[in-house]
Amino acid sequence: MSSIQVRFFSPIDKNGPVESAHPVAVETIVTTASNQVTTATSGTCQSVALTAWGGAVKASIGSNPNATTDTTFFIIPDGSTLYLSGLRANSKVAAVDA
Repeated sequence: MSSIQVRFFSPIDKNGPVESAHPVAVETIVTTASNQVTTATSGTCQSVALTAWGGAVKASIGSNPNATTDTTFFIIPDGSTLYLSGLRANSKVAAVDA
């Protein structure tokens, strides 16, 4: 069982992954083998920081993401943070153990 923290934020500088000190939403998911989706959603062109701990996490992003079946996904190693920007409005994050 791993965990992933999802932080949606508006970047300070759209040319870099500089994170805002005041994220719009923060949610933590304890991952299992089953798909779990955030209740928080992004705004248009927001960024997200995905931090995994306790093991690697497989994540996908979209309006109805499923980390177990989506063909586009991200593997986040234990102790790492992945920054993604330019999200579409109402994007959610799904996660499972990798």
